[in-house]
Amino acid sequence: MSEIQKDLSVVIPLFNEEESLPELFEWISRVVLHHQLDTEVIFIDDGSTDHSWQVIQGLEQDGVAMIIITEDATWMAAEFNNFIWATFTRTNPAKDIDGVDSYIINKHWGCKGPLILDATIKKHHAPAVVKDTEVDKKVTELLSKYGY
Repeated sequence: MSEIQKDLSVVIPLFNEEESLPELFEWISRVVLHHQLDTEVIFIDDGSTDHSWQVIQGLEQDGVAMIIITEDATWMAAEFNNFIWATFTRTNPAKDIDGVDSYIINKHWGCKGPLILDATIKKHHAPAVVKDTEVDKKVTELLSKYGY
């Protein structure tokens, strides 16, 4: 089994950034080309109300791996685990994933452009878990007794 590994993954949270997106993407493209890096760009849209979506669609698609639509892009992009958790727990492959220039060949789906994932919080999702500092403190104290 071959493994696809990129030299660099760029995760960009955005909200109403239609004016800055072309310049940012052009700068990223110029830098990765100069350094000859195999790169993917992942846009996480925080529910923009401007034309950010149309701007992303108009960008050169080489290197754009995913476009994720969410309402908490800053949290999602803060840590890789947040990104993975939200992407895989908030998307239903049958309804929430699409691809730019998608096609079907011999019953296999594919796309020429980036994947688009709707990772917004749906009404049927459980509320976010809130860390209880008192419980965390008790667990830490308990585990410390046993060397953890």
